[in-house]
Amino acid sequence: MEKYNFGLDEEMVKALSEEFAPLNFVKTLKLSQPHSIEDARASLEEYGRELARRSIEKGEKKI
Repeated sequence: MEKYNFGLDEEMVKALSEEFAPLNFVKTLKLSQPHSIEDARASLEEYGRELARRSIEKGEKKI
């Protein structure tokens, strides 16, 4: 993973990168074989919502 600095806690970013590894998401999506674009879109939306939720949760624990 390339290094970027957005003023974020490196531990939190690392933990989220491991928990929400994009390659794992793609593999899971491929194995589940969505039957339509809508199914794939719903899976990606859920992935994004869960990533945002966990980011907020981890950020609040750091405060």
